[in-house]
Amino acid sequence: MTAMSPRRIQLEPVPLSPPEPPKPEPQTEPPLRPTPLVEAALALDPHALQYHVEMSPEEALAFESRLEGYNEFSANLVAELVKHVNAIIPRMDFGGDNGNNGHTHHAWRVGREHSRVLYLQFRKSHMPKDFDYKKLTKKLEIMGKMARADESDCTVNDESEYKYRWWWD
Repeated sequence: MTAMSPRRIQLEPVPLSPPEPPKPEPQTEPPLRPTPLVEAALALDPHALQYHVEMSPEEALAFESRLEGYNEFSANLVAELVKHVNAIIPRMDFGGDNGNNGHTHHAWRVGREHSRVLYLQFRKSHMPKDFDYKKLTKKLEIMGKMARADESDCTVNDESEYKYRWWWD
């Protein structure tokens, strides 16, 4: 009889906590679906040199992202400008459980003044009392340069209204 050597068994370590669930894949932004207003403005755009159409923040983003570029105008850069501005304008906050809290209140006017133009506008009554409009104007000017606007300026800044304009030749 021959002597048998002892068998070694390797044990796998057992985790003390349950395994982590798989991480979700990064979400991409859903494509912006054009509203009838956006579709109408896109249909008008190639035929009119002078027009303005007022749009919600979401509609303006859908409109600007579908335009064709020309000269220094880039639809992608302008869509980024709209996205960034939408993010920095405070949403309505009337305190308590007011149903309007959290909603956007600014509007965009898209169109042409012979060349591409974009206006941001809002009523100051929906803004925080201590909001710094000079700082906003400076940020919008910088964003206009980044979006290669030929003109960029605040056109109204009175006690009740704020309006900013970008224009591309």
